[in-house]
Amino acid sequence: MIAFIGSVFGAIIGYIFCYLQDIYGFIRTNNTGGNFIDVYPVDMRMQDFILVFITINLLSLLVSYFASKLSVREIGNITDIKSE
Repeated sequence: MIAFIGSVFGAIIGYIFCYLQDIYGFIRTNNTGGNFIDVYPVDMRMQDFILVFITINLLSLLVSYFASKLSVREIGNITDIKSE
């Protein structure tokens, strides 16, 4: 649940930052020789947001699954030791 909420807020903050960079150009390339690009370009694609969202949630599900499986195994070992 924490990873899900974090990925949603992270995607929203990332979108806002990319949008502001596209409009105002906060990050500059410092090319002063009359070059074509003086602002760092941003290209937002929905596939990127979806891929990051799915990757974060899939990894958090795998980590939480293995962590819970390990903790259940350790609890089983502790109860076996106490019952002897």
